[in-house]
Amino acid sequence: MHRKSLKSPPSSEPITGPVPGSGAVIIHCSAGIGRTGCFVASSIGCQQLRETGQVDILETVCQLRLDRGGMIQTTEQYQFLYATLAQYSLQLQHQQVLPALELHPQL
Repeated sequence: MHRKSLKSPPSSEPITGPVPGSGAVIIHCSAGIGRTGCFVASSIGCQQLRETGQVDILETVCQLRLDRGGMIQTTEQYQFLYATLAQYSLQLQHQQVLPALELHPQL
């Protein structure tokens, strides 16, 4: 899978959301369903976590498969997707806790 960006993010901070003015992201692996499916599903899942605090991985994969059959092909790809979204969820929770601790140090 290759990702080409025409301009760099504004800083070296982790990207936790869309980069303003970054344009479309084009991704593709050899068949366009396995690794590409992982990337697309994880991107959608991260967006759902940011917006609602929850994600439905099975529903996301089923929706992707309506558009392109076979998205996410292997057990390892499912494991990667679950692990990635779990880690991202923890990162978002950590980011929410730190500001609360700064406002209320007794917590």
